[in-house]
Amino acid sequence: MNRRTPTDAAASGGTVPIQSAAINSAPDQLEALHVCQVLASDAVTFVDGCQSTPTQPTVKRQECTGTACASPRAGGRLSIHCIRISHADDPREYPQLQHIALEVRRWRGQWLGFGLRPSQLRLVVEGAACPRALIHALTDTQCASQTVTRPPDLHAAMLWAHRAPRRRDPLASPWSSHRDLMGLRSAVFFDAIPVTKRLQDLAALHTALGGRPRRRNPRVRLSTREIWHVSAEAMGVEPGHRATFGLYVQLGQQHGRTVRELSDDLLLTQRRVRQLIHAEVRGLKAANRLIQSGYVV
Repeated sequence: MNRRTPTDAAASGGTVPIQSAAINSAPDQLEALHVCQVLASDAVTFVDGCQSTPTQPTVKRQECTGTACASPRAGGRLSIHCIRISHADDPREYPQLQHIALEVRRWRGQWLGFGLRPSQLRLVVEGAACPRALIHALTDTQCASQTVTRPPDLHAAMLWAHRAPRRRDPLASPWSSHRDLMGLRSAVFFDAIPVTKRLQDLAALHTALGGRPRRRNPRVRLSTREIWHVSAEAMGVEPGHRATFGLYVQLGQQHGRTVRELSDDLLLTQRRVRQLIHAEVRGLKAANRLIQSGYVV
């Protein structure tokens, strides 16, 4: 499939009309302004200025929708886009989030937040060269129906994204960036530090999502399975991923695993296990917060 580049998007010459609308207490009820039609013809037309070339191959009608809300540049600041994409498949996979991170960088944007639910993906992106083209790249289809609104601030955009998992406790699901903002995950694909610096009150965001003050569980000894899952969730990868080996070793030592047991678990030499015990590993603080908060799978 041919992908549009930032140069192609700029060459289209289209402008994105923006309608002012406040995000109310139900932010996902966004006003539809533009619909991208995918026709079974030799051209795919995007109504909002991202128009494809007539040389693209014939495509069938796809069941794929996207929603984007954007704030215009104000006082020299970049636009914030809240993008919603509906998938035929469940997007709740870590490789999907890694792919999003690559595409956002490719389109010169900054990823501020996300939320996933079955068949739906919500993203908060700032400064993307063309959000419609970004949607096109993420869906791997040639359709995206979009709407554009103006969120009052970053806080409202994050509320909209983090409500996607539909959990009473927003920290109970790993499928939003709320865990990253609250320090319960340190994923390679998402950097929460710039966002936490801009949000004035993380506690207010947590409370608005229905969260309660984080509880601290008494120190318990985790099983091997629980250590695997905590290591994976703290780093944003699948359980058993090689990237978690160092974190698994240090958590295992904290919870009573011997060097020999850790060596057998990971199929590593005992010498290598001792090296990992003293190595600097990513996600150790996040894993301990995850354990203390009681979110152990």
